Amino acid sequence: MPAPPDWLLQIFQPVAAQIARWTKGIFEPATLIAVLACIANWITYVANETASKRTLRAYLVPNDIVLQCPDCTNSGYVAPVPGQGFVELKNLLKIGAKITGQTPAYGVRAQIHWRVIPSNVVYPRDVDYGFLLSSGRAIESRIAVAPGEPAVFTKAVDVSLFSAAKAGEKRLIVYGTFNYEDVFGDEWESQYCWVYQPVKIDGSDRFTSCPEHNSERPAK
Repeated sequence: MPAPPDWLLQIFQPVAAQIARWTKGIFEPATLIAVLACIANWITYVANETASKRTLRAYLVPNDIVLQCPDCTNSGYVAPVPGQGFVELKNLLKIGAKITGQTPAYGVRAQIHWRVIPSNVVYPRDVDYGFLLSSGRAIESRIAVAPGEPAVFTKAVDVSLFSAAKAGEKRLIVYGTFNYEDVFGDEWESQYCWVYQPVKIDGSDRFTSCPEHNSERPAK
């Protein structure tokens, strides 16, 4: 074993001497210094490994939301009957995500949901992301998303519901999760939440992020 550096000796020699006195000479100070040096080296290794992972691993950031719903302002819109004829997917909600960090995210799975909230609630505090995970429904997935690569995930909207929200009759939140794996094999979950707040003056769409938007945690 290589000799510990001088600064380590200055720290460990008094400690080792005190332990030797406590143990009545069972452990020699030199042996204790070597053991403590090994512990210090292990702690340093773990710290460096953790810092390296933080720098290199992928971070998935939900950064954009777009409502593409031409029929939301179509007073003559008739909802298609399931199983009858061709249905054009033109009324969509698009969630954009980007990867920060220096490595790709793998097995990216997106879940997109919305629900009505009371009109007097500015931002909801009871968003149940666990419901999405327990349902096991991945709306859309990607094998991998590289750093800097645009990634857009879509879901067909409920036109009648978003039409009512656009007219100010209902208040909606859009929320969901991204689950992915980093290059080190660790699994992560990014949660997002937006409140739909259309602008009444010009009818344009606007989404504002909830306080807990873009929170990330290790996936269970």
